[in-house]
Amino acid sequence: MLLTVGELARRCGLTVRTLHHYDAIGLLKPSVRSAAGYRLYDRANIECLHRIQALHQLGLSLTAIGDALSGPQAPLPAGGGLAHKTAPLLHTAWSLPASAVPGDAST
Repeated sequence: MLLTVGELARRCGLTVRTLHHYDAIGLLKPSVRSAAGYRLYDRANIECLHRIQALHQLGLSLTAIGDALSGPQAPLPAGGGLAHKTAPLLHTAWSLPASAVPGDAST
């Protein structure tokens, strides 16, 4: 399943502009572009975005986050340490229908 930039933004509580900025600076590139040029994001992108959000909540700058994510990435563990707080975020975008997200126009 692929999400458009608008769907991803709504489900993760970000703005489309933020995701466009992350793309422009190379922090979060969409997995593919549609024939019409729309950004499309897959599960690997979602995991990366949640890593970005977790590091940002810890106070890291976007530059520092980019540096931290530029190396090899181990899978996020299911429990222990910071992972027990961030692991539920990994499934947020996939487990909630767009209509369940607060502020969604379809509710």
